[in-house]
Amino acid sequence: MLGEGPIPVIDLRAGSLYNLAISLLVFLGSTYAAWAIFSRGKKTLSEKSFSLFLAAIGTYWLLVGAGNLFAWYKILSRMAWIAFLVKILSILPLLFLAYFFCSEIFANKTNVRRTTFLYLLISAVYLGLTITQDLTQSTITYWGVQWQVSPLPELIYLVGLLFPLSIASVFLIIKAMLISFVEKKESNLTLYFAGIIFIFLEYLQMTAVAVTWQRLLVRLFYILIAFGAYLYFVGRIEEKRFIPREEQVLPQKKARIPFFMKLLFLFVLLAIVPITISSFLMFVSFREIIDLYVYQPLLWNLKASREALILALNHVQIQSLFLMMLTGLLVLVVSALVSRAIAESLKSISVGMERVTAGDFSFKIRSDTNDEIGDVINYFNEMSAEIKRSREIMERWNRELEAKVVERTEDLRTLYNISKEVGSSLDLELLISRAIERLLPVMKAELYAVLVPDERGKFSARIGRGIGLKDLDLEEGRGLLGEALQKKEIVFTENVPGDPRCQEDLYRNLGIKTMVVTPLRAKGKTQGILIIGTKEERKYAGERGISLLATIADQLAIAIENVGIYEREKEAVARLTELDRLKNEFISMVSHELRTPVTSVDGYISLFLTGAAGSITEDQKRYLTIVRENDQRLLTLINRLLDFSRIETGRFSIERKLVSIHDVIRLAVKNIKPQIEKKKAEIKMKLEAKNINFMGDQSKMEEVFVNLFENALKFDQEGKPPLIEVSTKDAGDFIRIEVADNGIGIEKEHLGKIFNKFYQVEETLTRRAGGVGLGLALAKEIIGNHHGEIWAESGGGNKGSKFIFTIPVAEKV
Repeated sequence: MLGEGPIPVIDLRAGSLYNLAISLLVFLGSTYAAWAIFSRGKKTLSEKSFSLFLAAIGTYWLLVGAGNLFAWYKILSRMAWIAFLVKILSILPLLFLAYFFCSEIFANKTNVRRTTFLYLLISAVYLGLTITQDLTQSTITYWGVQWQVSPLPELIYLVGLLFPLSIASVFLIIKAMLISFVEKKESNLTLYFAGIIFIFLEYLQMTAVAVTWQRLLVRLFYILIAFGAYLYFVGRIEEKRFIPREEQVLPQKKARIPFFMKLLFLFVLLAIVPITISSFLMFVSFREIIDLYVYQPLLWNLKASREALILALNHVQIQSLFLMMLTGLLVLVVSALVSRAIAESLKSISVGMERVTAGDFSFKIRSDTNDEIGDVINYFNEMSAEIKRSREIMERWNRELEAKVVERTEDLRTLYNISKEVGSSLDLELLISRAIERLLPVMKAELYAVLVPDERGKFSARIGRGIGLKDLDLEEGRGLLGEALQKKEIVFTENVPGDPRCQEDLYRNLGIKTMVVTPLRAKGKTQGILIIGTKEERKYAGERGISLLATIADQLAIAIENVGIYEREKEAVARLTELDRLKNEFISMVSHELRTPVTSVDGYISLFLTGAAGSITEDQKRYLTIVRENDQRLLTLINRLLDFSRIETGRFSIERKLVSIHDVIRLAVKNIKPQIEKKKAEIKMKLEAKNINFMGDQSKMEEVFVNLFENALKFDQEGKPPLIEVSTKDAGDFIRIEVADNGIGIEKEHLGKIFNKFYQVEETLTRRAGGVGLGLALAKEIIGNHHGEIWAESGGGNKGSKFIFTIPVAEKV
């Protein structure tokens, strides 16, 4: 501990005045910092709580100073009530600091209030115990008065009040350092370290038995807390030094005091005030020594008089050290404030010069002083105003010199944009509206219409805004429109009501003031007429917009012609599409109507063959078998027509399940087995694929293999037994399937067409083998719906064919 106990000096009390002086300095420093922070306009929660914290510190030490003054006057026993005020006020700084720490830790205000309230309850317990147990007990020494606290209240104060604050401050410091490290930005830890210093000072204050000169020395750190908080908050606040140049500032009526005189007055004040205080305190100290040891000689007979005198002189030496430190601290603080005020003015000028250098002349610096620094600020404002005027003159000259270039550039840009719009669409309304909308700003017009002739030769507005004309039978040379058709060039009028060419009702009913008429011609034919008008007066003679309009008129005419061709072709395609739709509907309807009777025929034949309708002869059985085979062929054809009808109408669906390609091949071979036996054909299977599973429709894939097998059986070579080879192999993320035969083959020119619907290689072959050309087309659609691909290879006449297709394995679908 700093100073373990009081040093008895016979009836000397000057140290209490030093205690009073330091307490007053703490009061003044803390109160000034609190006022400076609290008086700066809109305040944050941190500013409010910390300024109240500083104000509470100042008020507490003011009362402590008053207690020491009473002790010096020897009236403390009569003013004992001050002990209760001191104890109550000692709690307030802790409460405000706790609220500040809680607001920094918790984002939720409810948590802040609850934690602060809990802290308040602990404070109330401490206060109640110390008031009831300690009353007004105090210890008075040479260096002042110390009010006593019993062990139990002291323990509550240290553990219940100071310890949580220390934990909170350390937590906030660590949190700020981590955030600074992670986000790579600086953090200001001034307030948190100030909280730690305050907690340490309070710990020393609470554990002290009596006041010693060392504890008085440590008490100066309260001033550093206030000074640091002042620099933290006030230094962050950017005053309104820069104001708009147009804002008028009323001149302040201040007496002019040269800056040199201000500094001189400040330095004189710093010299006189500390010297006066030091002289007074030293006078009081020596006066006490002289009174006790010179004018009261009986005291020299005391045994301890000589030792007491030596102690008193030692105290005087310590007091001299105090005075030097107080003087140095006062000079340091005041010098820092003065230098900051000067630096702020110079910083404003520096920032202003940077903004002017960057081309910002929209501000001026507020001058708050009537001295040399204020003169420099005024000179800067005048200089920047002159630079601004010179720059505006140069910019105006540049604008005038560049006006022509801008106009030409704008004409080229408009021409380019219109050309791009003309070629960007085949929708006539959209095409013309986009092009005209870009032209109207150049023409400074708001109304337009595009007249297009119909098959009768009459003109009507196809698109427009504010001009509605239809079924006009225009005659060359009559009126303004007829003149444009006759001259085949742009004509205009700047006064529609007074122009003799515009006396017909169709012009009067338009209600416009000016009109520009442009014939749109392409390939020697008038494709339309463009009308542009305004409701206000407008001069077109020598206008650059007229020449630009002439440039783009040919492009618009070509665009209208192209759109006409496109629309005629579009109508033809629409008619063909409708015919194809009707064909598909007819096929679907006929297939549905045929399927029912054919299925019934198949069922009745099966009844006859099984003997359900009675016994039949072998000849009858053979005839019925032939009928049933042909009936099944017809049913297969009908099913294929129905499937393709579903594909064409978008109703064809695939049921996706996990399927083995090898199982599909075996089932297809089993289904086609009667035909294989009838043809005495041979099927060889070489199933080598490892990844055999795919996501798909098993029945549809069986249909693919059946179609390929049937083609191989149908298009075989005469006199040669059919041979079909089926193989599978892995192909990366796909399964590769090959179906090869030894049939008549396919010529090269037919390989790219055999998957088209209803395509037949040769009519004679079709007639011999049967079918309508849907099997391969349907197979291609099914494989395509499985995200696969199919193609054919063949060497031509009697060299066989090979059909190859791939489908993705299950994991890659």
